[in-house]
Amino acid sequence: MARVKATCDHCGDIELSIEAVSVRICREDHDGSYAFACGDCAVSHEKEANRRTLDLLVASGASVTFWSVPVESLVDHGVGPLTHDHLQEFHDQVQDDMAMAAALGQLVGD
Repeated sequence: MARVKATCDHCGDIELSIEAVSVRICREDHDGSYAFACGDCAVSHEKEANRRTLDLLVASGASVTFWSVPVESLVDHGVGPLTHDHLQEFHDQVQDDMAMAAALGQLVGD
């Protein structure tokens, strides 16, 4: 059984079984954290971690859950209401092969 070292804010460095550690990863940007409860004081902790640390924890047997950013937080509320002019502009761009190629190139980083 794998053991991991973590730091409790109250007790300092502690050692845990991998089953006591859980990993959470964001689907959109792959940032993540790991959580554990201290075996000495029972205080729960959640700590941000880099991708390499998260990968090592998951490969060692830590449970992993994925979460997504709520779509409401991705919407630009400063745009205002959708108008007929917006729809007409969108229609015109969809019909233009060059505009579509340029827009798709921006999505894939060309």
